[in-house]
Amino acid sequence: QELLSERDWWVLVGNSLKHYLTGTALGISLGVIIAICESASSAFRALISFPLRILRPIPPLAWIPLTIVWFGITDTAA
Repeated sequence: QELLSERDWWVLVGNSLKHYLTGTALGISLGVIIAICESASSAFRALISFPLRILRPIPPLAWIPLTIVWFGITDTAA
């Protein structure tokens, strides 16, 4: 007896892929926009430099528990 039919499995894989690609596209877009603004404006560079210097030493894996606490573990949060 199978727990998931093959169709259900592909739906779940599709949902996961959609979440991954959406997040990747959003991250790349924001990164490119911020990089362009930072290279074009010294005022923007000065504005964003301070928060980035504070956040840079925090390891990326340390953000995972914080995001789970902030947003929860649901499809809506993803």
